Amino acid sequence: MKTIYTLCCALALLTLKAKAQTEDYVITTQGDTLKCNISFPIVGPSKYKIPGGESQKLDRDKIKEYYITRKDLRKRAVFMGDKTKADFLEVVENGNISLYKIIYTNGRTSTEEWYIGKASDRVSALKSSSLFLGKRRKDRKDDFSEMLKDKPEVYDKYMAEKKFSFNAIQNLVHLYNTGHSLKEDTPVITKKDDAY
Repeated sequence: MKTIYTLCCALALLTLKAKAQTEDYVITTQGDTLKCNISFPIVGPSKYKIPGGESQKLDRDKIKEYYITRKDLRKRAVFMGDKTKADFLEVVENGNISLYKIIYTNGRTSTEEWYIGKASDRVSALKSSSLFLGKRRKDRKDDFSEMLKDKPEVYDKYMAEKKFSFNAIQNLVHLYNTGHSLKEDTPVITKKDDAY
């Protein structure tokens, strides 16, 4: 009886492992979506493996995006500032305006930086947990407001609240992309709001 139980458990684990391996995906630069298993070895480059195939490197020149189901993590290859080589950044908000983040760790301290792009894979620095991020804060805020101008209700909300925290930025970008606030399931923009 114990042997049958052990065998059933082993089969269940193998089935779950096989299912989990095909829930991740990569999107190639040609636009193909491939179900796969993504791994991050201790030594060597990050890899993906499609069922029945060989492991391949997560190459920024061939893969434009990947998603890891178990971590609910999406990363996209984008060009930061004037760089000519793409970097994989975590997607915070996805849409016509997309937000990305990267965390740099140096010993005990870590710095979180957010980047923004509008209908492009070229992104610019927007917000940092450190004091320095290239452009002056005022310039970054002005760039952000320019991106929101084509949706007056979102732009007006930003200008009225004058908030530039990580949460406020994410909420405004989410509102811009979906018409809904992150804090509620109901639309923030109503007919009454359209009047001002």
